[in-house]
Amino acid sequence: MELNVKVVADDGRTIRMTVSQAKTVQDIGNTRRGGCSSVVGYRPSTDWIERPVHNIQMITNISVRNLYKRRETALKAIEFGDISRAAADDDVLKDMKVIELMEHFNARKAMEMKTIRNMLDDGPKNAHSQAHDTFYARISGVKIHLVTKKVGKETEVVVNSGYPTLDSIMVPYIELHTTVIKEGVHKPPPNSGAAVRIGRLIEKCLNKRSVVYKTLSLKGDNFEAFRASGKEVLAEDVTRFGDILAS
Repeated sequence: MELNVKVVADDGRTIRMTVSQAKTVQDIGNTRRGGCSSVVGYRPSTDWIERPVHNIQMITNISVRNLYKRRETALKAIEFGDISRAAADDDVLKDMKVIELMEHFNARKAMEMKTIRNMLDDGPKNAHSQAHDTFYARISGVKIHLVTKKVGKETEVVVNSGYPTLDSIMVPYIELHTTVIKEGVHKPPPNSGAAVRIGRLIEKCLNKRSVVYKTLSLKGDNFEAFRASGKEVLAEDVTRFGDILAS
């Protein structure tokens, strides 16, 4: 397997890929124009001690901008009463005065509204998000993550013959149904403060109103098959460049 294809990203960068990876990126770009999609044997890793196995039915043909507009409308409609019962059951929030909770709620909601508005207005990005973007690229609208490595406290893109290389393909989606094939074990949640906990309760309200989208990160070791619009992508089609470079 050789990195013998050069693909130009939407921002002009050249990315090195294998033939199968380049074809897979193109296929996923085409399948996103369809309706329902599915992934078989998906094994998420973030926030898991023991990874579960999920089969997921989803919609991948979505407008993220329109979704954020609906999210903004839904967030405006959320009131303190929508989270008050859940707050009363929280180990930290239950001991706080109502006026304190309402202050945290209003502040957190305002912050979330500002974040959404910045997304819609495509406002200026902070240094963190600008650095974050350097590890991603878009190819015909398909978002990919580049191979990275830790150098001290900074993360740098691993290059091959002077070019960044693809590590995984990102697929945004709205979840329709998930079948748990194997239960996993979650990492224990961090001991967060009141503001973060209230933020999570607001997020749960938004989840119930179907205005949240998630992202699959397709790698060669975390799924069996991705199916959409009559096409099928297998794990071997997305073999990670990190694995190739290490071999």
